Amino acid sequence: MYLRRLALSLVLASSLSAGAVGNAAEPEPEKPLQTGPEKTDDAYILQGWTANILGIGGEGKTQLIVNGEEGYTSTATIDGAATVKTHPATFELPDKDHRIVLKVVDARGAEWSETVDVPKGMKVTVEIKARYEHRGFEGTIKNDTLTCRVKAQRRYLKFEVYQNGNMVGAPILLEPGKSAHGVRLKPGTYDLKVFEKVRGDYRLLKSAVLEPKEAQWRHEEKCQ
Repeated sequence: MYLRRLALSLVLASSLSAGAVGNAAEPEPEKPLQTGPEKTDDAYILQGWTANILGIGGEGKTQLIVNGEEGYTSTATIDGAATVKTHPATFELPDKDHRIVLKVVDARGAEWSETVDVPKGMKVTVEIKARYEHRGFEGTIKNDTLTCRVKAQRRYLKFEVYQNGNMVGAPILLEPGKSAHGVRLKPGTYDLKVFEKVRGDYRLLKSAVLEPKEAQWRHEEKCQ
């Protein structure tokens, strides 16, 4: 009797073990790491593209060459099929005349496209470059004299920014403790003139140098 119970227990255990294996969830495939899109620097604004197209003898080859800056990609649609390459990109073509739709994308995502003819036996080179203008870095100018111990130093101030003798933007009037945010200046060197309000008029208090080199730059006029 004992041996029959032991055999039955072993058979039952074996059946339960097999069922557990059969019902176990299969592991999910490993997911690739996802990298979010890079933020575009809004300090730059696209002005346009410069493209020079030059064709010379291909010495028995028919080629399209696209030269751009680092980070550019070229998509050439040849006989209905699109091929993507990074720069510098060389497209080896069948030995015949071609009319190719070429699209270039720069590192900031700006696009340029054109139809390029490549005659049989010719090497056509496209020199391409995106032109950008720096809009400037946004920063803050603050009249930080509200907490001055000497009451006379809690001044109403006017700020004027100059470059090469010309005023940039409009004067900035600030009460003690107030700030002007979003002051946008292009990279460079500027003369900052600070005026204090005296009897309803402003007189020059001091001059300083501004050299904005990154976003969120700050200039704070403190107690003397």
